[in-house]
Amino acid sequence: MKKYIATFFFLCLSIPAAADETLLKTLAINRSLLAEYELERMKLEQAAAVENTETLARQLENSRYKIQALNEESEKLRTALTAQEQAQEFMRDLLLKKTVEQVSKRYTAPKTPSLPAPVVETADQMHERALRLVAEQKLDKAVKLYEELVLSNPDDDQAYVIMGHCYILMGRYDKAEQAFQNAVHIDPANIQEIVPFYQNIILQNPDDDKAHANLGYAYLIVGDVVKAREAYHDALAINPENERALEGMQTIERITAQPLDTQ
Repeated sequence: MKKYIATFFFLCLSIPAAADETLLKTLAINRSLLAEYELERMKLEQAAAVENTETLARQLENSRYKIQALNEESEKLRTALTAQEQAQEFMRDLLLKKTVEQVSKRYTAPKTPSLPAPVVETADQMHERALRLVAEQKLDKAVKLYEELVLSNPDDDQAYVIMGHCYILMGRYDKAEQAFQNAVHIDPANIQEIVPFYQNIILQNPDDDKAHANLGYAYLIVGDVVKAREAYHDALAINPENERALEGMQTIERITAQPLDTQ
């Protein structure tokens, strides 16, 4: 499996279905703030290397204090998680650390004061930033970044595949289908990257009616109406009011001209 798709799958599969949402949201916010403060620290260190003033020294000290405080707060919050959830948070923190390290390579102290040269973000850096957004469950922002990626790299099939999955998870199935079609057009083997993702989510969370409904849409996208109907039936068996599954069954009814049966 291609590396960015594999990372995306891991991030989504590692998001616990029944975890304390407030606690996870706080940890995600802390990660975002840490990234911001780490970049702030790097810029201040760069400036201090040129002219080490008292103002810069105070700003740098304050930046380091904020980083330490956030790390300590996150450490305390993680103690309330299960061992599995702590492992998942560790992997998200590791992804963030790797991303910050990549960005830090662009911050080198100049020998003489000068205006910073414009930084052009590479495709790899954009992928890593998008995966950070996925880890924070900010799918709408991740999608916008993947749209930028394919504009500058129209043959980036991994971006199209992940974009398609993000759209499905957001309930935007028309956009998902278009993204997957583009991915398959670039590489026909990408059709194998669509359905297994949702099958794996269901293996981990068999009572997740949303996952069953998303599997139904994935089957529709690859043209398997029979299995799509089965997936929608499974979703409705868990939750008879699942709107996505009901809409999916209506779609199948229109396609096959058969009576709607949700029993």
